[in-house]
Amino acid sequence: GDPLVSVYNPSLTRKLTRQEVIGDRSKVIPGVFQTTEMIYDTDEFGEIIDEREAIREYDPIDVVGYYIEEEIFFDKRRARLDFRYVSITPLVSDSPGSNTLYTGSELGVYELGTFYFPEVRHLLANHKVFPLDGNLAQRMSFDEFLHRKYFASHIIKESNVYDRKLSDYLPGRTLDRLLEGERIKEQIRLYETDMWNY
Repeated sequence: GDPLVSVYNPSLTRKLTRQEVIGDRSKVIPGVFQTTEMIYDTDEFGEIIDEREAIREYDPIDVVGYYIEEEIFFDKRRARLDFRYVSITPLVSDSPGSNTLYTGSELGVYELGTFYFPEVRHLLANHKVFPLDGNLAQRMSFDEFLHRKYFASHIIKESNVYDRKLSDYLPGRTLDRLLEGERIKEQIRLYETDMWNY
């Protein structure tokens, strides 16, 4: 059937068609959440007698992280700095079984379809998160988990005229990218404190 929520391109400028999302198995054209892999048929001696390309759905275990886009704005009515999630994009590793997101100098990840956060919020609010500390009495939804910012993250991009990520103007300099992300975070914090100081 039709998907529960719409899937967009990474910049949220175009909604992907149903065909782009589910792909075409007869022509071996993968959808947004699928990949192609080679299947080898062997005989009783272990010799490869045939190979063919097949479509494989990404499993939840294949997701190694998420790109979360948020807007930070100053709310004049409440006189406070607030944030709003815009989109969430699951990431899978380039090659199955590799862990290049954490070990490589460059992110070896592939972006899947992007979801507009207000559209998926009702799904996130109805699914529970298992707490990492083992306290089963303190249950929360994925939505609450995200809004309380219980996840580990770092800044990879700030809105700019050239639409560049930190990795675009600091290539191969992982430490400098982390420090630049911390500088951006500190700049936001100072903006908030300056609102209260004359």
